[in-house]
Amino acid sequence: PEQLEIERGGNAEVQLVEYYGHDTMVFVSVGEHQLQIRCGASSDFKRGDKVTVSFTDTKVLTFSKT
Repeated sequence: PEQLEIERGGNAEVQLVEYYGHDTMVFVSVGEHQLQIRCGASSDFKRGDKVTVSFTDTKVLTFSKT
């Protein structure tokens, strides 16, 4: 979840926000899919916020089918 990035505006919706002191977990629905995004402690997302979720492709690991 820490490799995902979240920004305001978009078609995903924040369902739940859990504060853990040192960081925050933001639970987001994108259509039928549910995602958890780890954010910093200063994150101020709230339930119902519309957001965009993305990731940095340089941090993605891919594996061969074989």
